[in-house]
Amino acid sequence: MFKKIIKGIGITLLVILVIFSSIGIYTWQKKTQSGSTAVPYIKDVLPKLSTWDVATAKQYMAATALKKIKDEDLSKLFKWFSKLGALKSIEEPQFQNVTSGIPAEDGANTVVTYTVVAHYEKAEANIVIRLLDKKGQFKIFLFNISSDGLMQ
Repeated sequence: MFKKIIKGIGITLLVILVIFSSIGIYTWQKKTQSGSTAVPYIKDVLPKLSTWDVATAKQYMAATALKKIKDEDLSKLFKWFSKLGALKSIEEPQFQNVTSGIPAEDGANTVVTYTVVAHYEKAEANIVIRLLDKKGQFKIFLFNISSDGLMQ
């Protein structure tokens, strides 16, 4: 009886270990895979978004994201972001996580999340950018800026 309990506990722990190892390997693989394409994409797109032009931003946004926000709300948001002024520089984007199973109209279902510290004329900002990954082709799924410069 005691051996069966120990064996059951051992099998359960082994299954848990395999699950967590698989998740870790999958995340590492996606990080490595997306890092070679997502980071250059972010470095290219962030200066364009930082012009605070709605039409420019919409070119880079996923259809799913565009459906969730009205043009007038996006205009108000970018007008508010423009308080930061022009972009001076950005630091290296930092990988945060990868999420699969996100339904999107264009068939993509993986979202990679990066954070970036950006230096603007008026203040520093922390940016969270989530990219919808469709086989190495990215579209912005979420773009969030937090900065003390926006509170003024």
